[in-house]
Amino acid sequence: MTTMKAVRIRSFGGPEVLELADVEKPTPKDDEVLIRVRAASVNPVDYKIRSGGYPMVKQDQLPKVLGRDVAGEIERCGRAVRNFKEGDTVYAMLDSGPGGYAEYVSARAEIVAPKPAQLGYREAAAVPLAARAAPPPNGGFQPMAPEVQAIVPQGEKDDCAQELPRPLSTPIS
Repeated sequence: MTTMKAVRIRSFGGPEVLELADVEKPTPKDDEVLIRVRAASVNPVDYKIRSGGYPMVKQDQLPKVLGRDVAGEIERCGRAVRNFKEGDTVYAMLDSGPGGYAEYVSARAEIVAPKPAQLGYREAAAVPLAARAAPPPNGGFQPMAPEVQAIVPQGEKDDCAQELPRPLSTPIS
């Protein structure tokens, strides 16, 4: 068994229940990619799960690695994955399986998107769940299009970010 480091919880409680542990490194299924995590964000749902206040996660589902939003590089692709290759930089909002507070995570390729080149790993990991909190006009999380240069915060929860076309934007440095 190949192991990796991950931050997980084995019981509900305050920050003291977070523990660094050696866990099994995931192996991607045919439709998944293995992401080497470079950044993961902390979201309100992580606090709710950790404290036992999220009804979808019960004590018998512990231990659990938290973290929904990640950014990193693809280390390996499952046999059916055609839209990514090893070394691609990506970001994703993970589904309810193992979380991203780990060195590696497997994710279905369909929920992974190329990381915009103008965003660092930390910035990219902060986007997915926050972007879903704002109701986009076309519904659902959509990765930034290649012609988008920057996202500009609009200040309201219901209006998370405005994408600016490349010619109108200022490069992020």
